[in-house]
Amino acid sequence: MLRCKDLIHLSSLQAITVLTGKYGMDNPIRWTYMAENMAFTQWVRGGELLIIGSVAQRPEFDLGKTVRLAVRHKLAGVLFLYGGGYVDEVPAALVSYAKEHAFPLIALPWDVPLVDVMEEIGRAVSSAEQQAGDVRHPLADVLFGSLAPQDAASLWLAAGYPGTVPQCLAVLVFQRLPLQDNIRDNLPEEYLALCDSWLTKQGLAHDVVLHYGQVLLLMATTAEQAAPRLAALTQTLRQSGSQAIFHIGAALGADVTQVGALYEQAQIARRIAYSSDLEGPYIYQEAGIREFILGAANHEEFLAYAQRVLQALQDYDAANSSDYVGTLREYLAAQGNLQRTAERLFVHRNTLHYRLKRIQEITGADLEAPLTRLGFGLALVIRQLH
Repeated sequence: MLRCKDLIHLSSLQAITVLTGKYGMDNPIRWTYMAENMAFTQWVRGGELLIIGSVAQRPEFDLGKTVRLAVRHKLAGVLFLYGGGYVDEVPAALVSYAKEHAFPLIALPWDVPLVDVMEEIGRAVSSAEQQAGDVRHPLADVLFGSLAPQDAASLWLAAGYPGTVPQCLAVLVFQRLPLQDNIRDNLPEEYLALCDSWLTKQGLAHDVVLHYGQVLLLMATTAEQAAPRLAALTQTLRQSGSQAIFHIGAALGADVTQVGALYEQAQIARRIAYSSDLEGPYIYQEAGIREFILGAANHEEFLAYAQRVLQALQDYDAANSSDYVGTLREYLAAQGNLQRTAERLFVHRNTLHYRLKRIQEITGADLEAPLTRLGFGLALVIRQLH
């Protein structure tokens, strides 16, 4: 069964923002429905994910009314195009209403092709239905079943898996697949087979499964050995000859009793790998600021903060075809070192001095103040992740 919380793991939906946090994210998705007008209720039966595209550009469109109707007809949630003349603002009162009714509001950048989104969600729903009666691996049963802790322990024991030793759970998500349909359809299975073969050759106890087109792998390994092993596996996959683009996130735990938490952490790590466009795997860091942001329930508060901090610079850049936001990012990345910043931007130091002065004039902030730099840095990280 595909649930709203699974959407963030689909390749075409990597850039979504869930405005309602975790509220309603367990809602099952029966199918999708693209709203063509405000009279969509006669065509839905409950459980659909309502997708708002070009209808949002019509004068009569009312997002608040749409959400209230969707809640009344027991739909799974609403996914809408944000920006670009579609939905440009979501009132805080509407977000609160959706939370009260455990109803997800999901924003997708306006330039993401909806045909890819609907195709992938359709495949995920169909795949979930086909796998409902299949024999599953222990990893899939533990993660997505409803096993009691003692039953999960028995399952690992029956499978002969060493569950009492340190574990690494990794998630491989495709960000772009080759265009040929036959390759698109078969590639996840091929990568699963490659992972299984490589882990077997290494003599590592493991379990590898597919879940909505993602490759999930669990291997018994220490924290010290996990990073080099994941790096070697990633290199093997990239040398397979496929044109697919993928990212890998992973998390480490003491034993298999932590598999559920490791899965959530690995998904956060995968999102960090995606937002940073990392070629290698990223392992979840307990004290990481990006992990803290992505693991928080109230994402809209982070987004609102980033908007407040960066709004003046963004508006100035848009009006003057400048890139003071980029200059600020490089300045902070260089820890305020002017020479390194100038080199990274390929500009003269005098030019950099002028830009920094203008940034301070536009924002009214003192870039020499540590807390100011921290605030700008946090806002830029939030912007990158969302």
